[in-house]
Amino acid sequence: KDLFPNIKIIVIQNGMRTQFFFDDLAKKKNLKTDYLLTFSEFYSSKFSKIVKGKFIPIGSFKNNLIEKKNNLSKKKSVSFISSGPLNFDKVSIYQKIKMPMNDYYSPEKYILPILKKYCYQKNFDLNILCRSKSEKNLSFEKSFYDKILGKNNFQIIETFNYKDIYNLSDISTVNISIYSAFGLECLARGNRTVILNVRDLITKIDSLKVFWSTRKIKEKGFFWTNEISEKEIFRVLDNSINCSDEKWRENLSDIMPTLTNFDKNNTVFKNLLI
Repeated sequence: KDLFPNIKIIVIQNGMRTQFFFDDLAKKKNLKTDYLLTFSEFYSSKFSKIVKGKFIPIGSFKNNLIEKKNNLSKKKSVSFISSGPLNFDKVSIYQKIKMPMNDYYSPEKYILPILKKYCYQKNFDLNILCRSKSEKNLSFEKSFYDKILGKNNFQIIETFNYKDIYNLSDISTVNISIYSAFGLECLARGNRTVILNVRDLITKIDSLKVFWSTRKIKEKGFFWTNEISEKEIFRVLDNSINCSDEKWRENLSDIMPTLTNFDKNNTVFKNLLI
């Protein structure tokens, strides 16, 4: 902005950020922009302490571009949003901060058998929406879930085309996320989504949970929980699946636009270009 004072500068947040990121950013001086388009009011508040500019919560720029599909699928499905794993010994949390893969992904080993049981009892299909963007990584990711669930007890779904995961989430009965920006994107789309906030409990890093916020949000809510137990996971699934559309929108308003937002077709960005 100092180099080009007469040019309108627009910065767009493209994913979730941890406290490590903001601590790093705070070391830099005189950060300026005209507009910073953020995921949410929470992120606007975090950036505003470090950067000078106007902050507008628009949600995910990419998510805003994907037209929402009507749920035309007659199949009842629970879609688990995979966070990996990829074929590495350690998971990179932020720059040099890493954690052994088996520790980081330990919640999946307890949660997925519960989801399998739920789907069996309720006659739902269990889908795993993969993170991998290559055949090699996909094979490793599938073997991870095979070991937990057993082969042929779920459907692995590749999402090499980035639009696929949005379209699949739109037609799923319910989506489930442990720690993924896509979990927030699903909620922003209005899709019924269960958030299992447990990654922070394993890593001991508070900002590694979807509902990381300066506003106090209860640890358990209508469609989210921080407890790995059959009773609790069944509760949030039943709530999310069985409620009316009106009831879902009412509970969704508890976290929007505080934690996520949606700006269809990115009209805010387009208006800034005028």
